[in-house]
Amino acid sequence: MIVKVSNLRNAVAAGAGMSFLDTAYETNHEMDDALLDVAEKLFRHIGHQKTAIEDIAAEFGRSHASVCRFFPTRSSINHRVYARWALKELDLRDQDAGSITLALAMLANVLTRLNHRARARVVCHPNEHSLWMAAAREDWPVHHAYFQSLATGFAALVGRDADMQHLPDHALTKMAKGVVTAMLAYLHPVLVEQRMNSEKDADADLAAHIGFVLKALNLSCLAEAPTR
Repeated sequence: MIVKVSNLRNAVAAGAGMSFLDTAYETNHEMDDALLDVAEKLFRHIGHQKTAIEDIAAEFGRSHASVCRFFPTRSSINHRVYARWALKELDLRDQDAGSITLALAMLANVLTRLNHRARARVVCHPNEHSLWMAAAREDWPVHHAYFQSLATGFAALVGRDADMQHLPDHALTKMAKGVVTAMLAYLHPVLVEQRMNSEKDADADLAAHIGFVLKALNLSCLAEAPTR
């Protein structure tokens, strides 16, 4: 089926209100964004573990106390930068989906690109990958929210397929959560790094796994079809 794709993040927001990720990143003062710009720059340059509030204050040209007015702890800065990066990733997911017209082909494209970007972070942006790893290992709420947002977007995408439009929302949600679970080894930063250390042909393995997931979606669709 050929479909027109609206922004998935907007579709999620329309259905469920502002997401936790949006709330985590929401800024009430232009100073928030300016400080986060500085924190993000330092995180990418020297890493989040080596960046202190004093470093951010010095780079920004303000006192430690003025930075603490907006971000009282290092953890609050870490979580806000992660939320910013995760929201950008969701925006890229929308772009990836919009580049193809077939619903399940869009899903395959999004899953492929998400994995490629996760792998690129490991190799090309290790300090950024380090923050994603910390969020996963320390079980941050914003990390959960990112994967929940992925599942919600996947449900909206799968629901546009002609063979699945008869399914109720709860069935699409269940299927989308299954996609996230099935793809976790290719999306979770810790597991992505582990796979990169053991795989011989990452792209072929990814393509085969995505093919399996798409086939499982079609089988699930038949199982959920109403009896007549």
